[in-house]
Amino acid sequence: MDGFNAAVDALSGAVFMKVPVLGAQIELIVLYLALPMLFFTAWLGFPNVTAVGRALRILRTQPHEGEAKGDVSQWGALSTALSGTIGLGNIAGVAVALTMGGPGAILWMFVIGWFAMTVKMAEVTLGLKYRTFDGRGHVHGGPMYVLKAVGAARGWPRIGLILGGFYAFFALFGAIPMVQVNQSFAQVKVVTGFANGWAYGTMLAGAVALVTLGGAAWLGEVAKRLTPLKVAVYLIGVATVLILHAAAIPGALADIWRGAWSGQAATGGAVG
Repeated sequence: MDGFNAAVDALSGAVFMKVPVLGAQIELIVLYLALPMLFFTAWLGFPNVTAVGRALRILRTQPHEGEAKGDVSQWGALSTALSGTIGLGNIAGVAVALTMGGPGAILWMFVIGWFAMTVKMAEVTLGLKYRTFDGRGHVHGGPMYVLKAVGAARGWPRIGLILGGFYAFFALFGAIPMVQVNQSFAQVKVVTGFANGWAYGTMLAGAVALVTLGGAAWLGEVAKRLTPLKVAVYLIGVATVLILHAAAIPGALADIWRGAWSGQAATGGAVG
């Protein structure tokens, strides 16, 4: 375990290496990710503004028989994507950003999130373009397939295969929800007093297996039902906090604006 921890620390130190920007230390990978955010937003014509109406129209309509292939509906696909996006980061991530950068970090989180929409759009579009179908008609896709296909199309099949393999390998570790499980157990323990971690982990693993072992179609069906409920509970909680502390909102907005113009706030927002 000591060797594993040392390897993880070394990898983390390389990936999250910090560089000085405006008097603050910012992870180099954050700046690296900022480039495609700005590029795709401009190159695609600001779709996070111009394409909102079209996106809503697509969600309200379903493709006709034979018009599109896939295991889940468009609403199911969106719900599945949101189910893995909206969660711990909305709560713990914001808290970390506030701790590091103060109230001003909230403004930069909003700005970064707005530009990041186009990166997500580009990623999903590429995933659709280069997805494959197996003999049973099931869909396989993702960045690993994009890297493999684009590498082959560019005349670099071996490089594409290697990059796709690396992505798939590291995605396995990124898909292990250790933080989410740990945080959910911590909350259950505080609220209910239930302190058996082994029992909680076993129950949660069983619930996850019931969903994932059913395949993409069943996963989409479950997400269609649970994701809107999760979003509704989250928004109701946010609205409740705002209503109970309505008098503090003007001052909080002023603190956010005043605190945003510092390197520390930008750092906190980037990390969040």
